Amino acid sequence: MSNVLQQMTSMFPSKEPKIIKDEASPQPMEMFAEWELTDWKHVMYNQMVLSYNYPERQTLIHPCDISHQGNYHLGFVINCDIDYKMELAELFAIYNKQRSLKHSNLKPNYREDLTNYYYKCVTQLMSKYFTRIGQGTYIYEEMPLFVAGESIQDARVRLATLGTKQRCSKRKKTSETSSEEE
Repeated sequence: MSNVLQQMTSMFPSKEPKIIKDEASPQPMEMFAEWELTDWKHVMYNQMVLSYNYPERQTLIHPCDISHQGNYHLGFVINCDIDYKMELAELFAIYNKQRSLKHSNLKPNYREDLTNYYYKCVTQLMSKYFTRIGQGTYIYEEMPLFVAGESIQDARVRLATLGTKQRCSKRKKTSETSSEEE
């Protein structure tokens, strides 16, 4: 069992997290094209599609299902077997700053500072959309970021409507208020 699953199992002894792979649909899923990567959600979705399409590879992010506080959740776990801080910072640098940290001529201490800063930006960004329940483990609030076997068209529609946790809670409060008035 990988370190990621061992870590998850120790956090949630009631149910071992299961990395999602749809055996009924052997067709590989389609990823967003590079020109469509305008939002961090798209970058993360592509990472989960890589994990889904190539389960034997050491990918950065794995979609999974988790039992937490007696409830079943879909979410994702970051692969702690690789240098995930550097990999997440590198993705952030490439897709948000159009610049690679690995292939730049930066002094080592400046590269390290940028890596730490970009990693902090990434974790703050992920916390806006997902609930962190452990080291590198996140669950979805209302709508999942990744659905195994889904078409890219359905993913585009779903990701366009995926809001931050703050927006989701405002929608819940608004719908509860309107239902109480009726």
